[in-house]
Amino acid sequence: MKFAQVKAGIFEELRPYFDTAMVPVGSMTFHGPHLPFGTGSFIAETIATQLEDQFSGRILAFPAIAFGHPFHSFEPDGSAGMHNHIFRDYLYDSLTQLKHLGIKYVVLVNGHKGNADVLRAVTERLAKEELTVLVSHWWMEYQDSIENQDSDEKIAPNADSGIENETSVMLAIRSELVDLQAESGNPAAANAKHGEKILRLIQQKLADRITAMWTEQ
Repeated sequence: MKFAQVKAGIFEELRPYFDTAMVPVGSMTFHGPHLPFGTGSFIAETIATQLEDQFSGRILAFPAIAFGHPFHSFEPDGSAGMHNHIFRDYLYDSLTQLKHLGIKYVVLVNGHKGNADVLRAVTERLAKEELTVLVSHWWMEYQDSIENQDSDEKIAPNADSGIENETSVMLAIRSELVDLQAESGNPAAANAKHGEKILRLIQQKLADRITAMWTEQ
């Protein structure tokens, strides 16, 4: 269920069934001349929506937190975001409020490398608030699976080809925003079919981790 679309009266009736929040954490940062600034947010929100649909009835999906921390320390490339300490406090305060909704578990789907340190620190603080947090950095945690595919079913050229993998996912979800003529890597290696396979793999892996999180508690 998408929390932003729910009315108060309906939520009160359904509140006892939801104990997990799905929160995409993105960015407005430079991803190369061929991709939009919102790439990290688009990808994180897509992954979160897929999981919310799969676990309908237990997960509340929240809109993406679009302003993260620029990876290149606010270099003049058009990136926009928050300083680490502001981002950390904003994220911590926002997520602790979820306890009032009956939330016990939080799944953070991260779409930007520059957010990683803040998410780690916030996760440690939230543990003291009795909130169990699962953080997914999709481009890091699933590289082995991407690399180990059989050649005929290979999802992407290689595990380290961040440009191609990220571009492939964007071609699968928002192709109208991708300009392959301006692509700075290998345009031939990026395509929507690869992106769809990457998204299916991420959904499967993250679904397993969420189920394990619930089982362990």
